[in-house]
Amino acid sequence: PVAVDIDVTTTFTVASGADPATVEAAVEAALTEYLSGPAWLASAEKDTHVRYLEVAQVINEAGGVGGR
Repeated sequence: PVAVDIDVTTTFTVASGADPATVEAAVEAALTEYLSGPAWLASAEKDTHVRYLEVAQVINEAGGVGGR
């Protein structure tokens, strides 16, 4: 596979009581892992599209991301 840069911009709500800087770091780390980790590299051999709902799920599962 060929590596390419992907710009990601997101807006999310920080859960009550969570530290915004910590949550931002967790989201960034989760996205980096998802887009460069072994799972992505394995799936990229079959499908090279980034699915926005899968990205949203990664963000929602990051520690400290809250609902509305």
